[in-house]
Amino acid sequence: MLPVVRQQLVLQQADALEPGRRQLLEHAVQVALRHRYQHQLRGGYGARGLGQVMPATGKGLARNLGLEGFDLDDLYRPAISVRFAAYYLEIQMGRFDHNLLIALAAYNGGPGNTLRWLEGAGDDLDLFVELITANQSRVYLQRVYSQYLIYERLYRPSESEQQP
Repeated sequence: MLPVVRQQLVLQQADALEPGRRQLLEHAVQVALRHRYQHQLRGGYGARGLGQVMPATGKGLARNLGLEGFDLDDLYRPAISVRFAAYYLEIQMGRFDHNLLIALAAYNGGPGNTLRWLEGAGDDLDLFVELITANQSRVYLQRVYSQYLIYERLYRPSESEQQP
């Protein structure tokens, strides 16, 4: 569970999305960030802040979002980091047919690597996960996606609950 302030940041970013996608993105971002409470966090490969955004990716996201005066240290600001994480995950969702498992792999391991892993796996998502050559990315994906599935089982309304 994220601290309340972090939850509010995620909810603010998710509010702009369609209702069905809002819930998915809201949870996926929360899960992806759940163990990253320290806003000054720096990853082993140079990723920065809560969303673990790489500097080059951060520059591109800032440009796409029209953020003037963006500085790489802004990635350590929780509001910016969560906004970028939500936006980048949304980009990956669009790129990979709204498949959360594959989008999360792209979020963490990069879209180019993800395309290579997909090519080797075909339609077999279990094989896809096993073909992820970056151990950190594979472990990340397994943890985050399993938490997402638990969330889905516990909190997504069943079809009978959704009908009026």
